[in-house]
Amino acid sequence: MLNVQSKIRTFDLSVVPSLKKVLNTALQILNQHCENLKFNLYIVSKDFIHNLNFTERGVDKATDVLSFPNINVKAGEIIDINNYKLDVDYEDNSLLIGEIFICNDIAKKQAVKYGHSYTREICFLFLHGILHCLGYDHIKDADRIIMERLQTEILNKCDITRD
Repeated sequence: MLNVQSKIRTFDLSVVPSLKKVLNTALQILNQHCENLKFNLYIVSKDFIHNLNFTERGVDKATDVLSFPNINVKAGEIIDINNYKLDVDYEDNSLLIGEIFICNDIAKKQAVKYGHSYTREICFLFLHGILHCLGYDHIKDADRIIMERLQTEILNKCDITRD
């Protein structure tokens, strides 16, 4: 499940179907077959993400995406919702995996900088956040290679390319 909230008025809602496709494809490729996994996505301003980055990470600058996992899972681990009974939302029987914040202004600039669409940039940043929430990282070179391969594979399968 995907819950999208925009803290700004200029967010283009037409990208939401692509975001849902990316989420569903990522969960499929990563063998996360539970239908009740939920991610909260927030589209925010540069000031908002700057403040969040400083408050949560001690980094005094704006960034493109921040992700905050709600559960502790290792890369490649299959999530069994039954192991998180106290964390399951009783109203919709969902398990919040994490919250992802994307800076709309930076996403727009990066789309231009990298020569691809705004939709592709938002989807890439969202996917990057999903992978972090599912235990993937890019600090070590070997982990970076795995994460980049997954990002490419998932976006290609969604037909969200740089072209």
